[in-house]
Amino acid sequence: MLFRDARSITTVGMHYPIDVVFLRGGIVLDVQAGVPPGRVEVTTATGSADTVLELGPGAAVSMGVRVGGRVSFRPIS
Repeated sequence: MLFRDARSITTVGMHYPIDVVFLRGGIVLDVQAGVPPGRVEVTTATGSADTVLELGPGAAVSMGVRVGGRVSFRPIS
């Protein structure tokens, strides 16, 4: 799930861990793998994110998402 104009997310109410990617202008600022359920606020200390991307557990590593990398999105039709 993609959250634009966001700097943090919550995992309250989730039942499984997720990977969280923090972005600014499409550049990866931080990757937090396996964030557990029940966290009130998940944020990054590495900079001011403008977008947060939630991925399934292990997806960030399997897709090679790394700090400093670029992530782009296109509409699904």
